[in-house]
Amino acid sequence: MESTGRTYDESKVALVATIAWAIWGNRNEVRNGSKKKSGNELVQWTSHYLKEYYAALERPATVPAVQVTM
Repeated sequence: MESTGRTYDESKVALVATIAWAIWGNRNEVRNGSKKKSGNELVQWTSHYLKEYYAALERPATVPAVQVTM
């Protein structure tokens, strides 16, 4: 993926976009009475989701490692 001469790692872009989607989804769940998930829970869910997605595509899961510090 290229934009203005910069190259982006597709797996990192997918990770960031999926984390944003997970945050948005959890925000909607909280508005409807569910509990707020921690950042760690959202990142773990995202990692699992992307691994399943890549497995469904039959490509190796190259989800970047993420370390959450609080």
